[in-house]
Amino acid sequence: MKKFIFYCLTASLFLLASCEKEVATTKTTKEKLVGRWNYVSRVSNHFYNDSSHITTYTYQAGDYIQFYNNGTVTSLENGISNSNTYGVIDATTIWIGNWIDWTTIKSLTGTDMQFYIKTNNGFGTTINYTETTTNLKK
Repeated sequence: MKKFIFYCLTASLFLLASCEKEVATTKTTKEKLVGRWNYVSRVSNHFYNDSSHITTYTYQAGDYIQFYNNGTVTSLENGISNSNTYGVIDATTIWIGNWIDWTTIKSLTGTDMQFYIKTNNGFGTTINYTETTTNLKK
């Protein structure tokens, strides 16, 4: 009987030791970005002459942007491929290659991303800008 109790206690210790609590890990912005994202749509507002001029673009099947761990990015849009570098500034801001303005990540999940770019084109007292929102799916 003593051996039986000893074996039961030993077995329960092994069972308790093997039941570790899982630690939830939060992915960084870069970890979330890495991978192939398919372009879905883009809405641009070209603001000039004191009014908005909205254009909507639906991408072709197969258009994508792919972020790599090594800080490079490739894309295919309308049959034209491109390679560049990118960097993560903070949780909601990235830069890509020679884009003059930083890109704001409006939302980023495991399957959906939306980013926003605003470029000021105004000179002097004229207010001109272009703002673009792009939707992507993984």
